[in-house]
Amino acid sequence: MILRNETWKIVDRVRALDRAITRREDRRTVLIDCRTAMNYVMAAPVQAALSTDPRVRFFATSSDTAAPLQDVYRRPLPRTTVISPRSASLMRFDAYLTADLLWARLPRGTKRIQMFHGVAGKFSHDYDTPQSSMRRWHRFFFVNRRRMQNFIKSNAIDATSDAPRLVGMPKVDCLVDGSIDRAEVLSKLRLDPSRPTILYAPTWSASSSLNIMGMDLLKGLLDRPWNVLVKLHDRSRDPR
Repeated sequence: MILRNETWKIVDRVRALDRAITRREDRRTVLIDCRTAMNYVMAAPVQAALSTDPRVRFFATSSDTAAPLQDVYRRPLPRTTVISPRSASLMRFDAYLTADLLWARLPRGTKRIQMFHGVAGKFSHDYDTPQSSMRRWHRFFFVNRRRMQNFIKSNAIDATSDAPRLVGMPKVDCLVDGSIDRAEVLSKLRLDPSRPTILYAPTWSASSSLNIMGMDLLKGLLDRPWNVLVKLHDRSRDPR
């Protein structure tokens, strides 16, 4: 353990020297790492909030996926440079942002931000109750307090840590910021605006309601005087 700690101290010194030599005060670089297009939908609002700042440059990669990069980043925001994991490993980034349990290999170091992509309480696994330390992450953008408390209770992070932040779920900001017009959406979908609209968005899991009772549930919804929208998880259509 002592030898390992000493090794990391040397690595930190080398990275600090690298930053001192290559870092520009008028620019910051951010790498977004996504496994699926759904991950990018989660991270994109954070990117959009910073996109008007010319000092911030965004790169995007996918370090753990069988899908082509163009499938993951179907509609990247303007000024996004999509690069391979190998290219990313040769670069230095000021921040690394991911909405999944991904860890791109970046030998030159970075500040790592985990922002998740779902709500707490669905499952009892690493996404909610980690079985190992998560202290290598520099920031956690928690969707809700329950997950943050789960991380502390499972000893994945310290209760006194400044890493956790309660930020909510950025991808649903569009429901309250006025960017979605209900009448326009329903008109495009040829749905009756006088009816209530139900959104069914099942998660991806063998025990998901989609697998257990999906068709029966949809039939029951369609038998009532409602509009019904179905939003499948990216992986619900994965042929694997």
